[in-house]
Amino acid sequence: MTYSLLQGLRVVELGESVSAPYCAKLLADMGAEVVKIERPGVGDQAREYGPFLNDQPHHERSGLFLYLNTNKQGVTLDLETPTGQEILGGLLAQSQVFVHNLHPTEMDRLGVDYENLRTHNGQLVMASITPFGLTGPYRDYKAYDINLAAAGGICEGLGSPDREPLTFGTPEVGYFAAMAAATFLITSNMPTRLTPMVNLNTSRSNNTPSRDTTLCAGATPAAFTSTSMDPKASRAPETAPLTSSGLDTSQGINRDFSPRSSTASLPRSSFMSSMTTEAP
Repeated sequence: MTYSLLQGLRVVELGESVSAPYCAKLLADMGAEVVKIERPGVGDQAREYGPFLNDQPHHERSGLFLYLNTNKQGVTLDLETPTGQEILGGLLAQSQVFVHNLHPTEMDRLGVDYENLRTHNGQLVMASITPFGLTGPYRDYKAYDINLAAAGGICEGLGSPDREPLTFGTPEVGYFAAMAAATFLITSNMPTRLTPMVNLNTSRSNNTPSRDTTLCAGATPAAFTSTSMDPKASRAPETAPLTSSGLDTSQGINRDFSPRSSTASLPRSSFMSSMTTEAP
């Protein structure tokens, strides 16, 4: 089901896992036309997470992926190649919004920064979802959901006072960051859609540090909830990194993620063993 609030708004999403895809999903659910870019041959890493239909893992049957990407169109694109960069530029030239969760070092390597991308479209609004922001001493650090939950202070309120701190039983930080980015994108676009007389004084490029959105969320009662009624029993899943790690291989085919009803469970992974913050 979609609404008409953002009908006519064109969005390009370059994201993996939760944060950027969920941000773009919120926009799509409100009527925006979203084109999702995936890595050829591999796709969004969310495809590796269940639940899967009949408990049979398959990259087209991930409940998490389907939930985060309903109401979108899709294309595979290799930004390592001149052709991929040219296609991206063409998409941005026809769009009003670009949202991504590339790590800042990947942004530098691929040239996916606002100053470069605005050459394709001077009116482009860009939202960058990163672990610790685009500037500052932690800019180049990588992080998982557990690192950002701890840095944002939420872990302090979970668990028992006489035990070590706990994190969420679910990877909430990506969702917090996605909602903050979506709020920025909506408010930056709505004035021109409502009336040409309204002028919203805001930057055309926004960076959403996930740690900071977690700090804000820590002030709300929702920040202290868990999948378990017993806080001592909550467990942090081994989640994938908040930001995507890169794009490779060759151009692929277009996909259409048609609207469907799906209930996504929380990500579970057996291939992530380390969840410590590390410099790249």
